[in-house]
Amino acid sequence: MRHLFLTALLVGAGCTPDFDPATYLDSVRVVAVKAEPPEIAAGETTTLTALTFGANAPLEWALCTLAAPVGTGDLINTDCTTNDTADYLVPLGTGDSIQFTMPMEDPAKLSFPDGTLGFYVPIRVTAKGLDPQGQPRTVRGFYRLRYHAAQDPRCRNQNPKLSYVYTVPGGYSFPEHDDAGAPMGTGAGMCNGAFAPDGGTFALPDAGATGSFMPYGPGMPIPVASGGIVHLAASFEVGSDETYSTVEGDPSSGTITTRRELLTLSWYASGGSLQRGSTGLDQPENDFTADKHLPPGGGLIDLYVIARDERGGTDFAKRSIQVR
Repeated sequence: MRHLFLTALLVGAGCTPDFDPATYLDSVRVVAVKAEPPEIAAGETTTLTALTFGANAPLEWALCTLAAPVGTGDLINTDCTTNDTADYLVPLGTGDSIQFTMPMEDPAKLSFPDGTLGFYVPIRVTAKGLDPQGQPRTVRGFYRLRYHAAQDPRCRNQNPKLSYVYTVPGGYSFPEHDDAGAPMGTGAGMCNGAFAPDGGTFALPDAGATGSFMPYGPGMPIPVASGGIVHLAASFEVGSDETYSTVEGDPSSGTITTRRELLTLSWYASGGSLQRGSTGLDQPENDFTADKHLPPGGGLIDLYVIARDERGGTDFAKRSIQVR
């Protein structure tokens, strides 16, 4: 059996014109993991749910308690990835969704703080399926669950929430937006987002004379002609771009600063081609072209949209595209 070890939930993959991009799903893949809630303290429980493509066996979950090596810049110890079993790999269960209780352990032993001063524990997801040639393949992805220290006075992170996946009329230009991630002043941050991302929240943007937007739910295939292009975008609910407190400069003596979260979207499809693998508030539109890897007889193409914030928060949506 062929094993393919991925940290695709943490980093993206590059491509060249001679190869299909990472946005193309042609074999088993762990696409994303969502924790609800996404930040918990020791002894508290969250629900972990994986979004996969092509898995034909129950998912296997494990906690890796092995620290990443100092000085390498790695977020996950490679031994957590390559070994099937070990004393430091704690089985958590099987299935698309599991319950996880944060252990009574110092997370600083497992990871380094990120730019938001957060610590994380690495959760491994193993999926089994087939490669493009129909041979068995095993893939692994990691989700880093944010740890909330008992003495941390800051507000806990919440998941961003997708509101719509929709088509954009040709000729429409999205309005400019405020810079996400920019400093918002000093002092403690608010627990709820104070800003609504561009591109619509509970209501779609007004396209005016250029046409109308069309939202698509899980049971509504997005139509496109063979060889045609459809303009896609997704929007967040109000409050998804939360603010959080961090320290500018030396953590021991720097200034406490409140920042607005940077929200991003990752896109994947099982056929055709996507113009971009990632979009954000500065470039929300993504073109899908029905040009290759098309299913026969008007079959459906799977479309995945993954929303992420800067602190481990995730949401995802699955839609379908029908080539006519």
